[in-house]
Amino acid sequence: MDNQMKRVIIGAGAVALALAATGYAAASTGDGSAAPAASGTAGRRTVTTLDGYELGGDVKSAAAFSGNDLVFDGTVAGPAEPARRVRRTVPGGGRIDYVYTPVPVRVDKVRKGTGVRAGQTVRVRVLGGAVGSYQTVSSLGPRARDLTRGLKVTLFTQPLVDAGDGLKAVTPNFAFGYTPDRKNVYSIGPEGFTRKTPGGSFAKALKSVR
Repeated sequence: MDNQMKRVIIGAGAVALALAATGYAAASTGDGSAAPAASGTAGRRTVTTLDGYELGGDVKSAAAFSGNDLVFDGTVAGPAEPARRVRRTVPGGGRIDYVYTPVPVRVDKVRKGTGVRAGQTVRVRVLGGAVGSYQTVSSLGPRARDLTRGLKVTLFTQPLVDAGDGLKAVTPNFAFGYTPDRKNVYSIGPEGFTRKTPGGSFAKALKSVR
C-alpha cells in the first residue's frame, strides 16, 4: 500500500490546539512543501501526524492554565465511539483535516465553566484514529484506549463545540484519572498514565481552579 505521510505542527500546547476551534499551523509533505491533507484514494493511505509541545502534566499547571474553558469531574460512560474526520476551510484559506475518536464521559461535577451540567454525557475529542484510508496519529493529549468505561476522571478542556463534523465535543487540555480507591491520581497523556499525585494533594490543588 502507498502510504502518504504528513505532519501537522500544533503551535498551541497540550491540546490548546485550536484544532477544535480555529486551525493549526501547517500540513507538509516529506519534501517540506506546504500542502493540504489529501483525501484517501484507492490503494493509498494518507497518514497525518499531530505533534507539538506539551503543557506540564501536573495538576498545578493544569489549574493555572488560562486556556481551560471547562473543568469537570466525570466518569467514562462507555467505549470509544467510531472515529470521525473533520475537514473544513478556515479564514485565510487554510484547511483543517484530521481524525479524532469520541469518548463518552458523564459529567459528575462542574468545577469551572458553563455549557455542561452534572448528569450530562459529553463526548471527549481524543485526537487520532482512522476513517477509511485516512489516518491521524497524535502525540498530544490522552489516548482513547486509556479512557476505559468506569474510569473516574478530571478534565480541563476547551468549550463544547462542533469542530466541523456535526458533533459537539470537548477537546482536553489536561486529563487526569483516579485509581479505584481514589488514593492516587495520574496524568493521562500520549504515554498513558504518568505523574502520580496523592489524591489529597490533587483535591487541594483543584481548589485553586477559577
